[in-house]
Amino acid sequence: MKKAILSGILAGVILLTACSSGVDKDGLKPVNLEGIESGGMIGTVDRRYYNTLQHLLEPADWGGSGLEDYSADLVVIGEFVGDTHAYFRHSDDGFVFMADAFNELQILEVLYGDAKVGDILPIVQHYAVDEERNMFMSFDGATPMNKGDRWIYFLGYYDGAYTSAGLTDGRYPLPTKDMVRVVETFVDEVRAYRGDDEGFHENWDLAREKAVASLDASLLGVLESRDFRIELYAEILEHFQIKARDWTNPGKNIDARLIELANEVVVDS
Repeated sequence: MKKAILSGILAGVILLTACSSGVDKDGLKPVNLEGIESGGMIGTVDRRYYNTLQHLLEPADWGGSGLEDYSADLVVIGEFVGDTHAYFRHSDDGFVFMADAFNELQILEVLYGDAKVGDILPIVQHYAVDEERNMFMSFDGATPMNKGDRWIYFLGYYDGAYTSAGLTDGRYPLPTKDMVRVVETFVDEVRAYRGDDEGFHENWDLAREKAVASLDASLLGVLESRDFRIELYAEILEHFQIKARDWTNPGKNIDARLIELANEVVVDS
């Protein structure tokens, strides 16, 4: 049997409720992603889908009885400056139901909110490494916090640490020239479809799938490409006037390997 990933074995077994983001130092271990042989996701924390940039930045209509505020407290461009430490959470009977990973993000640019360049923020994600099985386990669908990596981050503060608003909806790569070209083509295609009421949604889906498939998956910050919200990314680049940059995350190769593992399937030999 090929190396199995947990998403092929346990995906859908449990939908986890959102957990406290407090920086609980008990049980923290350094995360070593070199030589990982398998990995995947077992469930996920509750996720709120941010359909527009407005939802990320200010109170918006979420389909309830009026405006609700699930917006980010800060929007920054930052770089991870520490080594990640993490631990698993276990139920009383020993079942792993969550993982918390911690790192520090130094702010390089402030796009929105009360913060200063140079500030260092505690960041939490939900992943860890099972050392006995040499297995990477993710609970939020995002690639890990590699030292030196830079991201556009929509951050919410809760109980001592910051976390990405909407999980994968709240973290995006610095754009390369290729990314900008793909985003611009996607936007142009979607605009061209707006006059076709009957076929708009189907054409929009096809345009989105084609655009995301043409991007280098190891740059997007997600384990599964379907989680990359290119439509939000297009709004973000335009709204904040973020131009193409000559930058590649140093953790790109690690992310590429984890994405490969996360897309494997269990096959009987």
